[in-house]
Amino acid sequence: MTVSPEVHLDTQVLVWLYVEPQRFWPAPARLLLNEGRLRYAPMARLELRYLFEIGRIKVTPEVLLSELSAKLGVAESDLPYSRVVDAAEHIDWTRDPFDRLIVAQAMAAGAALVTADHLIRDRFPDAVWASADHP
Repeated sequence: MTVSPEVHLDTQVLVWLYVEPQRFWPAPARLLLNEGRLRYAPMARLELRYLFEIGRIKVTPEVLLSELSAKLGVAESDLPYSRVVDAAEHIDWTRDPFDRLIVAQAMAAGAALVTADHLIRDRFPDAVWASADHP
């Protein structure tokens, strides 16, 4: 796995860090969360908006991301969108536009992506979580 000091976070990980920061984090993910420069894709911010609009989360993306920024230094990735789209064009294993662009953002940055998503972990070699025993 080739990983930069930058660590990208999947949308669900952002929600968990906000709602239950004390949750069990598998060792590989915990190490990256503690030591990396935490980033998220603009697409994750859009997915948070969608989750707020449909009632799956109770706070706006602005509140959630502002708190994570203050507490953990989480920041939005500022890679040029064209680099992200170039990477996304090579992802053919998902039709979910959120997942596709979130993974592409991490790929374009040469960063690990902390995610509990099984499909992403099966298909993206720089996805980090733990063993199949953990959700």
